[in-house]
Amino acid sequence: MWKTFKTNRGTGFGTVVSISGGTTSIVGLLGVLGWITGLRALASIRSDYIPMSPDTALAFVCLGLILFFHVRIQERSQSKYLVSAIITLVSIYGLLKSIEYFVNADLTFENLLFPATEKIGSVLIKRMSPISGALLFLSCIALELKLLLETRQMIPNVIGSLGLI
Repeated sequence: MWKTFKTNRGTGFGTVVSISGGTTSIVGLLGVLGWITGLRALASIRSDYIPMSPDTALAFVCLGLILFFHVRIQERSQSKYLVSAIITLVSIYGLLKSIEYFVNADLTFENLLFPATEKIGSVLIKRMSPISGALLFLSCIALELKLLLETRQMIPNVIGSLGLI
């Protein structure tokens, strides 16, 4: 998948993508561990900040692992469809989380998996921010375009524009 980047931009670009993906996965794993162990400080930057929601942490783990491993796997048709399916699921979930804010309805299964009972101030914790949902959606669109349409001429510009956002 990343062969085009490696040949056009040198081998260092694959290393940067791997490090970024690994870092994203580690941040997500810390969030997941924070919720599993009850150590909320693992899921947030500081103890007085609102912690990362469990579903955001799981999305970070999924997308980070895709970036980390897909650089090494390159193109394998078997993994391409599995990776595409995971990206699509995270993308749809992010879109639904951002739409929820505007329609004021629960469009996902977040309340079943991660019931929110605690508040920090007036904010329920364990809830993905609508901004996080929109950014996950845009990130997933960029990954999906790179995965499926990387040979098209205009796609790198579109991916770069989504990354800029």
